Amino acid sequence: MKLTNILTFLLLFLSVKFIIADFNLTTCFPFTDVGTTALLNSAKKVYAHYFSLFLISIDNEPSATDYYELGWIDPNGEGGIHYGYGGFIRQRPMPRPVRSQSNWLDLDAQLEVTNALALGLDGFTYNMLSDVETDDHWLQLIRLMTNAPLVDPRFKIVLMPDMLSGWTNADDIDDTFVATIKKLWTHPANATLQRDCEGALVLSPYRAESKSPEWWLDQFNRFAVEGIQIAFWPVFEDVTPSNYQSYAALSTVQSEWDGNCVSSAPGFISASNYLQSRGEKYMSPIMSQNHRPKDFTSWESSNSGAIRAMWNAAISSGASKIQIITWNDYSEGSELAPSSGSKYSFYDVSAYYLRWFKLGSAPAITRDALYYFHRNSLSTQAPDLTKQSQVFTIGMCDTVSDKVEALVFLTSSATVEIIQNGQTYSQTVAAGVQSVKTNLLAGATPQFKVIRGSTTVINITSAVTVKTSVQWQDLLYRGGGSLTCTRPTI
Repeated sequence: MKLTNILTFLLLFLSVKFIIADFNLTTCFPFTDVGTTALLNSAKKVYAHYFSLFLISIDNEPSATDYYELGWIDPNGEGGIHYGYGGFIRQRPMPRPVRSQSNWLDLDAQLEVTNALALGLDGFTYNMLSDVETDDHWLQLIRLMTNAPLVDPRFKIVLMPDMLSGWTNADDIDDTFVATIKKLWTHPANATLQRDCEGALVLSPYRAESKSPEWWLDQFNRFAVEGIQIAFWPVFEDVTPSNYQSYAALSTVQSEWDGNCVSSAPGFISASNYLQSRGEKYMSPIMSQNHRPKDFTSWESSNSGAIRAMWNAAISSGASKIQIITWNDYSEGSELAPSSGSKYSFYDVSAYYLRWFKLGSAPAITRDALYYFHRNSLSTQAPDLTKQSQVFTIGMCDTVSDKVEALVFLTSSATVEIIQNGQTYSQTVAAGVQSVKTNLLAGATPQFKVIRGSTTVINITSAVTVKTSVQWQDLLYRGGGSLTCTRPTI
């Protein structure tokens, strides 16, 4: 490690005020929060997959005219290369005011860690897309490693080499892989890297099966020569008997990259049971939705149905770990982080299930809350094929569904109303977590009420109006919630 790099780290470390805090978001949630320390002390661990292309801000410009808006959301952005599918992404990280500080990238990294800790995450699984030290993807990894301890040194980074990326498939990867990881192992901020209980460095490669068990064993032997012990948590496309048997001698935890639909969840229970019966731990996947304009594909996540089914699968199967897929991959529409369209909806709902997973019992609901989920258009609305290159493939693992959902957390029974275009759908439900759905109507701005007796205890209107026609398809679910609070910030 160059002396200048060490000095730079030390200067940053000493110049920034420590902001370690035990986050407690009781006012934001429909339950009494236990705080960061109780969650981090749990033996159950929850990580979120971090995709380094999508920072909170790309250029620190006003959100109405920044790169997200003009380059990636606008169909004409980046010289029109995304025009055929209506823009690269359909939403963005929650906009923030322009920062006056020159170290705004560091402050944004601290904000991401703050948001993750407030949710209850133990860390990020960082998708390693590059081994070039001047590349933005590498620099963001170093930035998170450096800034995470300034928020809370207990927050960790799990290294996840992307085994489908260019650098891991270079001709010389056999001889460069260990050297690349060693740069991080010897970095001044290496304490942020996740280790197992014996001090071994955790490596959790994405699509680990793209390299043979023999290749991995050779790499682990090379690591050992460098004095680095490895804890291997491979992430496969799917956990199968073949993958398990091939890699079991090398791994202590196995995981898979899946989870697009409600119908995916039972498979995770089977995988968890299969691995646990053989003495292996399972890192269960959690996904909010999967919507990829660039690939003209969208999976049906049934409003909040898919993410709740996956949380329930992880809880009921006794999985030891969870990987949320993803924290911020906006190109695949799977982001859980606070965002411009889904707001805190998936984030807050996940906070409830995360505490259930980590603490062993569902949090008691102490205040009424409503979260809504719906699209800004209907799947049946045809795009303008003079603009959109081809029609999206939709539905995939579950049949496409045009519904609006009120997901309520109730202290006692109540009537839930969904009002659209002057039409009211009403359903009386019991206390607890209840999902109320009805058909989504074109032209509507859905309104949601919770009524108990003669008292309306919740009355909110969606921030999203459903279009009556579309030029480009947009099947990403948006969301919002009834509780207002002050969130921790940087």
